[in-house]
Amino acid sequence: YQLSIHRAAGTVITCSFFVALMGVCSLTVMPYFLPEVHRAYVFWPAVLWIVPTSIVFAWIGTFIAHKLPVRIMKHIFAGFLAIVGVYLIFWY
Repeated sequence: YQLSIHRAAGTVITCSFFVALMGVCSLTVMPYFLPEVHRAYVFWPAVLWIVPTSIVFAWIGTFIAHKLPVRIMKHIFAGFLAIVGVYLIFWY
């Protein structure tokens, strides 16, 4: 696949947005068809904090990603995967 890392990241973010949107929609609509005890699926105060900060940091991340060379981005991503892997091995 001859896809640049910038294009690949943008594609993943776009797909993730629609998956998250469908999840939120299903968790806000479906509880009305369930018994009263099962209706609290979305914690709205958290949504009100997560959405604006996600928008701001997505913009910052996009700006940084377009300024960095591809080689450095690959090394940063490899380091991130290594940290997540160590975390999963030892603390999960």
